[in-house]
Amino acid sequence: MADEHIRNVLARTGAADGPPLGVHLDDIVSRGGRIRRRRKLATIVGSASATAGVIVAVAFWLTPGPPEHVQPAAPPPPAPPAPIVIPQESMPVPPEPPSQAPTRTRTPEPTSTRQPPPPRARPDARTPSSAPTEPGLPPG
Repeated sequence: MADEHIRNVLARTGAADGPPLGVHLDDIVSRGGRIRRRRKLATIVGSASATAGVIVAVAFWLTPGPPEHVQPAAPPPPAPPAPIVIPQESMPVPPEPPSQAPTRTRTPEPTSTRQPPPPRARPDARTPSSAPTEPGLPPG
């Protein structure tokens, strides 16, 4: 009687046939296809990321750093001083000293007995001494 009572309770709930057996070939194939696509996508993304990382690392590794010692720029040359113009009227005239003739002593210029050397004659390519006397012989 217990079995009949349980069947009646299950029949009223709508689960007269019981739970589905759950082993269907279509579900297994579709689930396996999704898993395989996810793994392929993860492999492709991981491979591309690793390749990009290696390229960036090599680019930074091969790029030279800043030079060890950099010379500072030279300071700009100083600007020439502006000329100071004083009007002539405001300048006092210095008094003239007593009349004295400046005395100059003349120092004799050193005399040189050395004569400049005469200019050297430039050898010309057309001089007869450099032209070969017979064809096939070296000049001279």
